[in-house]
Amino acid sequence: MSKERRYLVKTESGEEIGPLDQDALIHLTQIGTITVEARIRSVLVPSWEKAVDLPFLKPLLLEQQAKRVMDEKVSWWTHIKNRALFRAEDAVVIGSLVKVRAESFERASIISRILAAIIDLLIVILGCALFTGACYLGLKRGVLNADNCAYLLLCLCWCWFIFYYVYMIGVKTQTVGQRFWGIFLIRTNAMKFYVGRAFFYMIFMIPFGLLTPLHVWLMPSKRSWQELLTGTRMVRLKLADSSKIR
Repeated sequence: MSKERRYLVKTESGEEIGPLDQDALIHLTQIGTITVEARIRSVLVPSWEKAVDLPFLKPLLLEQQAKRVMDEKVSWWTHIKNRALFRAEDAVVIGSLVKVRAESFERASIISRILAAIIDLLIVILGCALFTGACYLGLKRGVLNADNCAYLLLCLCWCWFIFYYVYMIGVKTQTVGQRFWGIFLIRTNAMKFYVGRAFFYMIFMIPFGLLTPLHVWLMPSKRSWQELLTGTRMVRLKLADSSKIR
């Protein structure tokens, strides 16, 4: 008798199927019988678990969910409400999909990119204003003099600018403005995004950022210079209910 583990499946509609082996589960997932809402348990264990929690099914179910999310039609009001509340960004798991389904993401519109950039610029300016206030306070209390106050302020603002963009893009995937407007940066070859690439994107954004709308409108690739130079592209992420994938 085969010692391979056998499973029971409870589909989204409540139907129970099984016992099944691992190959059968993979096949049912590929044809759509097993979805992210399905529950699975071993015949030897009485408790049910989410199908997406099984390592050999998770990539297939994430890809399946991505296609469903991309095909959904979301009303304008729901779109704005989800953005405002930062809701449900995990329905399409960014880390996995950037690697295996980069081609699924639509190009970000120039309007969403401009509005996202404005939000990020306001955050950067707010941080610089706080540093300015702190340096002014140090100057008034005699902790700093006019010369070192100016150098310190310049250093703090520059470090804040670098940290914000590199950390948010390289580690968190999106800046606050990009997250609000549902866009993010991916590599054109669909490989993993590292902090170094985010740093160079930020560096190239300094001279070319203001020209981004012109580049996107006029260049055949519809990508900015900072994207071309770093092998990236800005794409749109569609939102759905994150409770379905957790």
